[in-house]
Amino acid sequence: MNIKQPKFFQALHTYEYTSSESLEYGIWENEEFQEIKQKHLKINECHFKNTTFIDCDFERIDGMDIIFENCDLSNLSFYEGSLIRVIFKNCRLTGCDFSSTRLQDIQFINNSANYTNFSCATIKNTCFSQTNLSQSSFNETTFKDVFFDECNLASCEFLHTHLKNIDVSSCNIEGIALTNDSLKGVIVSPMQAIDLSKILGLKIKE
Repeated sequence: MNIKQPKFFQALHTYEYTSSESLEYGIWENEEFQEIKQKHLKINECHFKNTTFIDCDFERIDGMDIIFENCDLSNLSFYEGSLIRVIFKNCRLTGCDFSSTRLQDIQFINNSANYTNFSCATIKNTCFSQTNLSQSSFNETTFKDVFFDECNLASCEFLHTHLKNIDVSSCNIEGIALTNDSLKGVIVSPMQAIDLSKILGLKIKE
C-alpha cells in the first residue's frame, strides 16, 4: 500500500500555543496541552512527541501533515474533521471520536485505540497496524484501500459497512458484529470463516 507520508516544507520550531485558530510548523516534546476547544482548529506540519492532550476537543479539525508519536489523545473528538497524511504511532487513542471524519493517507501504528468511534467516517488509503481497536465502532463507515495488519478487532462493530476486499485475516475478530451486507467480499482466514458462518446462522457438519 502506497500511503503518502507527512510533508514538512518548513523547519519546525517550538512555541507556546495561545488559543489561536491554528498550530503550524511546530514540534513539541514532553508537553501537555489542556482545554484546547477551538472548533475548526487548523493543525499543519506539526510533530508531537510524548505529548498529552487533556480535556481538549478537536471537533471539525483541519489537520494535514502531522505526526503524533507516543502521545495520549484519549477521548479526543475529531468529529466531522479532516485528517490527511497523519501518523499515529505508539499513541493512546482510547475513546477517541473519529465519527463523520475524513481520514486519508493515515497510519495507525501500534496504538491503544479501544472504544474508538469511526462510524460514518470516510477512510481512504489508510493502514491500521498492530493496533488494539477492540470494542470500536465502524458503523456505516466508507472504506477505500484500507488495510488491517495484526490488529485486535475483538467485539468491534461493522454494521452496514461494506468490507469488500478488506483483509482482516491476520487480526483477532472474536465477537465481531457484522450485518449480512458487510460480509460480502471480506478477506478472512479459514478459521475466521468458520466463526463468521455462525453469524449467518450456518451449521457446519463435521
